[in-house]
Amino acid sequence: MSPRVVCVAAVALALGFAGATPGARQPAAPQDRQVFRAATDEVTVDVSVRSGSDRIGGLSAKDFVLTDNGVPQQIDSVDSSAVPVDVTVLVDTNREVDDEIDDIVGQATRVGRMVRPTDRLRVWNVSTVVSEVVPLGPAGSAPKVPPMIGGGLDAVYDGLAAALMEPVAPDGRHLIIAISNGVDTDSVLSLSTVRAIAERSNATLHVSQIDVTEEPPSELGAIWVTAREWMRGNSCHEGNCESGAAFWQPHYTPNGPNRFDPLADTARATNGKLHTLGLFIEHNAADVFANAFKDFQQNYILRYRPQGVTRLGWHAVDVRIPRYPDYTVHARRGYAIEDSATTGTAASSTVAAGPASPIDPILRGYERGDYDAVLAAAADIDPQAMVTSLRAAGDLWPAAPHREAVLSLELARVALLKGLERARKPVSEWLADESRFVRGPVLPDEFEHAWLLAELDLLEAPLDPGEAERVANAGLARFPGDPRLLLDLALAADQHWTFGSSAVLSKSQLAEQVSTVLGRYDAVIAHTEAPDLAAEARVRSAWMLHRAGNDADALRRLDDVRDADADVVVRYLHHLFRGHVLVGLGRPADAVVDYRAAVDLVPGGDAARVGLMNGLLAAGDRAGALALSNQIQTTVPAVVDPWHFYWEGNYRHFPAAIAALRAQVR
Repeated sequence: MSPRVVCVAAVALALGFAGATPGARQPAAPQDRQVFRAATDEVTVDVSVRSGSDRIGGLSAKDFVLTDNGVPQQIDSVDSSAVPVDVTVLVDTNREVDDEIDDIVGQATRVGRMVRPTDRLRVWNVSTVVSEVVPLGPAGSAPKVPPMIGGGLDAVYDGLAAALMEPVAPDGRHLIIAISNGVDTDSVLSLSTVRAIAERSNATLHVSQIDVTEEPPSELGAIWVTAREWMRGNSCHEGNCESGAAFWQPHYTPNGPNRFDPLADTARATNGKLHTLGLFIEHNAADVFANAFKDFQQNYILRYRPQGVTRLGWHAVDVRIPRYPDYTVHARRGYAIEDSATTGTAASSTVAAGPASPIDPILRGYERGDYDAVLAAAADIDPQAMVTSLRAAGDLWPAAPHREAVLSLELARVALLKGLERARKPVSEWLADESRFVRGPVLPDEFEHAWLLAELDLLEAPLDPGEAERVANAGLARFPGDPRLLLDLALAADQHWTFGSSAVLSKSQLAEQVSTVLGRYDAVIAHTEAPDLAAEARVRSAWMLHRAGNDADALRRLDDVRDADADVVVRYLHHLFRGHVLVGLGRPADAVVDYRAAVDLVPGGDAARVGLMNGLLAAGDRAGALALSNQIQTTVPAVVDPWHFYWEGNYRHFPAAIAALRAQVR
């Protein structure tokens, strides 16, 4: 079975699912954050009740008092172990624990065997990326956990976020067992963002912390380190000491106290726990799961239909047992409801920008889905100040990172198209940061690909080939050989040649540059599975050859273009350029045929009409040329000539691309 890539919505995704790390944040679920949606708006609340360390059973609906945003609610039913459970096992295989991989995989296998046949099981592998090695399915038929290879950095935070955001059936529950040392070296997401997701998740998270040990007590208190860290700190023997810089761990102060407390807080936010394995209890992850699953089955499941509260937005849930005040009650903290007609409400946002903030109308409008208002507000703000304010605001929607990534493209468009040179650098830096929200704990996915192409569509408009080339190369590292990215790379090289330093190049240097551009277009043409892109590459490479004075080769390329493979813009350019090439080859009568075809495709296209006029004149039809000249001067074209945005590359695709991305983050 080939592993399926799991992605974070993003972020956050996205989380998720991206940044400058080898992972990528993109959604494994159809939602960017945990949102409750049920036809009847019935809410399910998972509750555990303890007296000291003992679980309390035998309670009924009348024992509980539940409020939703402070309003008391009628509890419809109380269930317990009969509720089905989805179990997700995260197996950490980073290079700090690669000596223990076989044992870790064995623990995951034991966990799978303990899940009830009526429940469902999935297993994810967490290293530099997060991949699914056992897809979600009935536990009774779950395959054996396959062997895994240790090594690499560790995107454990991204993996936790991805699991926490997996959708849960309204009548089900989700238990996550993360087998990890808790040391993160490669995530896109911060632990604070993961905690924000955890607080609004329907899942319960338990972390079985492997490969950690307690340093001898000091004035700092208990200090927990990984085994490798302990060995590095204690590797001096008889005067010989080993280097302590073998592993990169940027997220931690090496000997700071309570370094794992934030991870423990994240687990507690879900009613789970961080388990440091001991000698007498919970020797391994299977023991952790056995205890957690036993407790999990003894939890109470309260169901109610919210009454007396606003439907949309974030709902804080509080559960108490007034008759037994000494009982400790742990319950889901809340849930969010979004309506299909809206993107969300102000309550769903974690942005701290106050009413006086210039970016507040932008954020509020985007949450409502009022894109016209967003663009209007952005147009009234200095581009550099707008970008600075948005970047300073931090994670705008921690649990819906992809929304922020799409917004960045929309506002970057406003900033770049104002034509202010000083806005280019901050916009480029902002988009580079936002790319981390679409690259995540996973291998590349469709959202990342779509966002990347939209970014390139945008960067090609202001004729900034250097930045477009950088982004295209970074994209090809994620999507090797992708024909659309190869076309973007060729467009950047073409723009370099046209708008760069070609005027001061020697003849040999110019020939070398033309050869480079041609080679990039040929790389696209080689992709026969993308005939539309190959057609565009042929048309553009032919125009480059014409500009370089090689009309014979240009015509051969144009003759290989099939109009059926191309969209109307490329078909128009095909015939327009063919007319120019034929004129250059001294065949004006043939050129007239192509010019007329271009005019038919885009009636009123200025470039085609002027070309046709020139062709008619060259072919000896002065009367026809004069009549067409008068028509050109006295009529206003009803459409924009595609030639006028030829050098904007694929920017013509940006409106459709951004609309598709908006639909994914609503």
